[in-house]
Amino acid sequence: MGAKNSEDGINVTQFGIPLAFILGILGMFYHAYRDDKMAFSVMSLFIMTGYAIIIYLNQDDPQPRERDYSYVGSFFAFSVWIGVGTAAISEWITKYVKDGDLSKRLISLAVVLQIIFVPLVMANSNYHSHSRSGNFVAWDYSYNLLQSCGPNGVIFTNGDNDTFPLWYLQEVEKVRTDVAVVNLSLLNTPWYIKQWRDKRPKETSFITLSDLQIDRLTSSLQRWEKQKVQVPVYNDPKNDKGYIEWEMRPTYQGQALRVQDMMIMRIINDASWRIPIYFAVTVSQQNRIGLDKYLDMQGLTFQLKSHKTKPVDIESMYANLMTDIGPKSWYTDFDHSVFYNKVEDSNHWSREYQPGYMFRNLGNERIYYNKQTKRLLQNYRSAYVQLAFTLYMDYQKKNNKKKDRSEQELADLKEKIVLILDKMEEKIPTNTIPIQSEDLHHQVARIYGDLGETESMKEIMETLIARDNGKPLNKVDYANTFYRELNDTELAISILEDMRLTYLQLESMVRSRGFGNNTVRKGEWARWEKAYSEIISSLIFIYRETNKLEEAEILLSDWVIRYPQDNNAAEILEKIRSEG
Repeated sequence: MGAKNSEDGINVTQFGIPLAFILGILGMFYHAYRDDKMAFSVMSLFIMTGYAIIIYLNQDDPQPRERDYSYVGSFFAFSVWIGVGTAAISEWITKYVKDGDLSKRLISLAVVLQIIFVPLVMANSNYHSHSRSGNFVAWDYSYNLLQSCGPNGVIFTNGDNDTFPLWYLQEVEKVRTDVAVVNLSLLNTPWYIKQWRDKRPKETSFITLSDLQIDRLTSSLQRWEKQKVQVPVYNDPKNDKGYIEWEMRPTYQGQALRVQDMMIMRIINDASWRIPIYFAVTVSQQNRIGLDKYLDMQGLTFQLKSHKTKPVDIESMYANLMTDIGPKSWYTDFDHSVFYNKVEDSNHWSREYQPGYMFRNLGNERIYYNKQTKRLLQNYRSAYVQLAFTLYMDYQKKNNKKKDRSEQELADLKEKIVLILDKMEEKIPTNTIPIQSEDLHHQVARIYGDLGETESMKEIMETLIARDNGKPLNKVDYANTFYRELNDTELAISILEDMRLTYLQLESMVRSRGFGNNTVRKGEWARWEKAYSEIISSLIFIYRETNKLEEAEILLSDWVIRYPQDNNAAEILEKIRSEG
């Protein structure tokens, strides 16, 4: 499928006139004309390192990252043709332009176009999206992940992006070198297990297996059936049983356990609760091997507890998310020259354990963040909203109490929740890092509204209405919110009327052209059909409430014509006519 200009993929107009592409195609044909044998050699290189590699690798779609490096040989071959194309133009100029001086000038112009103009156009088009200046997402995310772990902790990570940057911080910047970053993919290999066994001193070690035991463990998969697993617990007053127990399911094709799963259990057992154990939030639920009821969220990590625990550790999350590292200017216009010097009147980042996350330049509109980066940054938002929602549920519970109700406690709790949501917007502004989940964004608006922060709620609701990919049913709900809770009748009617007109336009397109890529998609039409009755009923309700009976009558008349079997609508129509 061809990519749109706003999507990943080929955009032939990206550089204006695609001169390099035109020169390459010209060079390919001219090469075949002048020297067919050499052209065949270059063509063979182009095909075997391009199309043949595509067929041979048969890569899944989508890929986690760009794979251009797999086809670099074909790029080299095409670059040869670009040069040949330039040479062809030079030869034609020499052949057809008899004026010697003019010929030299035109040849010089052709060479300048290739060597200077084409690269400059490409640089101008791509520089902003390829520049990493001012982008500290990897550094800060790694720092925040490490600072989510207690002293001498072990953190299980999922893949490259939550592992390599952490290694950089530990090996180069010497940040939290006490934390063991254990990559689950590598944990399937014997050399990696032995490395971690030998790397730590006895008092903080978490693997006690011998070489022979490790070799046996990693030599094959462990056949496994669903069963309960126990690990002993020592000296925990919150655990009367003296062990934690969870149901362990097969993780490999429903029949076996992977080495990494066996090693997680072994590490929990060998660590004997002497050192804290964490899972990065990027680790999937399956890779957490069923331990969820013993895990609580600390921010960017889940910590394993020796007893059943609530999903969120409020105290730890609040310390991590609400402790400011550096001055507020770091959020929008960070000056790297002061990074390694302590800044007065603010907390400084630390190479040792220190709660508090860094959010440098996430509010800087000059910095480019691609969609993968923005998706990663939603983990921060999820943490803030989880914390706010947990406190909000506590607020509701206490607010509904009839006895022993403390108004001061409720006011303090409300202030705390609002502060958390405001801090989230301050550190991760939606104008630079949009909230990708519509439901999550709406949840934030609802919390603001229930706490009486109507201005903040209205601002978010307006953003939700403006979403290009918003669900029609949700937009109806937003319109009703504007009417019932924000007292903005005109805006509510405007939203619903715009939706009604959009539905009629889509209906006309479906009737005239059917479904397809260049018209209306079936899924989109199904969502609008589902929402149409809600659009009409909401409009009629508002029109009747505001005494706009003529508008309500017009809508209901059209509805009854469309759906004559709707007796309820017919009765309401008669009632409106009698009222009018």
